[in-house]
Amino acid sequence: MNDKRCVILFVKLPEKGRVKSRLALHAGEDVAVRLYENMVLDAIDMLKRGRFLFRICYTPSDARDQMMEWLGRKYDYLPQTGDRLGDRMEAAFASVFSGDV
Repeated sequence: MNDKRCVILFVKLPEKGRVKSRLALHAGEDVAVRLYENMVLDAIDMLKRGRFLFRICYTPSDARDQMMEWLGRKYDYLPQTGDRLGDRMEAAFASVFSGDV
């Protein structure tokens, strides 16, 4: 694949109280976490079938081993850095598109 385009998938470690919190208020923490896990797996499955490279940009930044255990070791992982979403997105774009990853 010579295409230089890339998709950056922002993913949180699926922990109770940290994902799908508004849904969890109505459906419960277990349902919210399971839904989130399946949404991420579906997104990765779709990206694998696509024609662009993709990187998984995860949080918390010290969860690399846990992310790899959950999603597999065959993907490129990049920790999210920054306090706000915009900062995290900017850092990910800068890293991925500068060729640092």
